[in-house]
Amino acid sequence: MKTIISKQNAQVLKVSGDAKLYTANKEMVLQAGDQIIAGEVVFFSDSGVVNVQYADGSFDVLDSKNAQEQGELSSENAANLFAQLNEAGSEESITDDIAAIQALIEAGGDISDLPATAAGNSQNDGGTSFVSIERSAQETIAQAGFDTNTFESDTALLDQQASRDEIILDQTIESSLEVDFTINNQNATSTITGTAEGVLPGSVLNITVTDVNDNTVTVDNVIVGSDGSYQIDNVDLNNLSDGQIRVDASVEDVNSVVVSALANQTLDTTAPFVGDGTNTITVGGAEDGFINQDEVDETDLGLVIEPGASIEELVITGPNGGTVTVPVDGTVLG
Repeated sequence: MKTIISKQNAQVLKVSGDAKLYTANKEMVLQAGDQIIAGEVVFFSDSGVVNVQYADGSFDVLDSKNAQEQGELSSENAANLFAQLNEAGSEESITDDIAAIQALIEAGGDISDLPATAAGNSQNDGGTSFVSIERSAQETIAQAGFDTNTFESDTALLDQQASRDEIILDQTIESSLEVDFTINNQNATSTITGTAEGVLPGSVLNITVTDVNDNTVTVDNVIVGSDGSYQIDNVDLNNLSDGQIRVDASVEDVNSVVVSALANQTLDTTAPFVGDGTNTITVGGAEDGFINQDEVDETDLGLVIEPGASIEELVITGPNGGTVTVPVDGTVLG
């Protein structure tokens, strides 16, 4: 097994493989929604992976690749590792304090005249020794020179368990999804973009494009990036009908809840033509509406097209089916 010490409070979002938490002298199997307190020890098998979100909102992946080797997990070595993180209240420090008091009494000193000590462990200075005394459940008989009951110090473990109990377990992380898209009417393609919050990076979105006749295009392999954004280019809309197009997007968030979003645009792949009531041509220099050979040099054509349309060339068709193509600069091509 390998271990990682959590650098800050975190919530477990997803667990793959074998991962356990050792806290307050207890071992528990990690599951989605569990809380990890800063300083607690997470044990991993070689295949164990834990996705977490820290208190500052950042995401992380805990796995055996960046963990320290600790050998096989057992109650004994887990307790030893945990004890290293909780040095306060150790048996050795309390025993040393008692020995110092006994030495002072044997030397004829008066412990009631000792100056007040600061909170916490005290230090020696200039040859004068002072000790800090804290209340414990230990009983020592000075004449016997040994302890009459077994040393037990659960102070650190109780404090850590209390800190866990004081945490309000809000296992719901806010999430949201946004989607937007643009349409290139000339080649009937679309670019779909958006952002996701409260969603694990690497999550796969479900995206469907639907036209006015309920024809659909399904977009695959849209992945949420590390910054929560996503984008898919050149979505083919050639099998959809002109008119309103709707994009529906959905994804599962860290709470295992599906969040969704939609957006609408208009698809218009039909070239503008005169006679549909929207596009018109005005002829200047030919009052009767017909252009004969003598009027060619004196005739101007004015074109009014529908909003949003663009013209690359103008094709004029004669009554006998003949055509004349005019580019946007007005030069006759044939």
